[in-house]
Amino acid sequence: MCKFDYFLCPIKYESNQNWFVIDQCQKDLIFHPKEHRLTENIKISIEPFQFHAFVLSILASTLGPLGGFIASGFKRACGIKDFGNTIPGHGGVLDRLDSQFLFQVFVYFYVNCIINETIENVNYTSTFNEQRGEKKEFFKLLHYQLVHLIENAKA
Repeated sequence: MCKFDYFLCPIKYESNQNWFVIDQCQKDLIFHPKEHRLTENIKISIEPFQFHAFVLSILASTLGPLGGFIASGFKRACGIKDFGNTIPGHGGVLDRLDSQFLFQVFVYFYVNCIINETIENVNYTSTFNEQRGEKKEFFKLLHYQLVHLIENAKA
């Protein structure tokens, strides 16, 4: 699908032609194929977009069910069957979405920490150290919050 401008460029309606027209746009580097050599004789050409979609599908297929299992563990530990009764026979809305919570956390970090760094058209030598510092501060804050959350739960 990355080969077709229809999926990547904006589309506008031309009233004089009574038709939709694709605006010409410059595709981002994530949609340009790159050739990778697997062995001396085997080469593949794949867009970075396809690689990231593959990684996200692996994350969804593994972390989705794991999130559901964790939510079920919480429900069993609390002695309840469902988180609510909004949807008869299925529990609440949270019961329908519980498998997504763990997956969405990993998607957020994957998109912001891996994909954004690989597709930005910037000079990495000047900004990489700044981004690394911001990430360290974020993880220090996250660690601090988690430690205090655990300490308050024990008390």
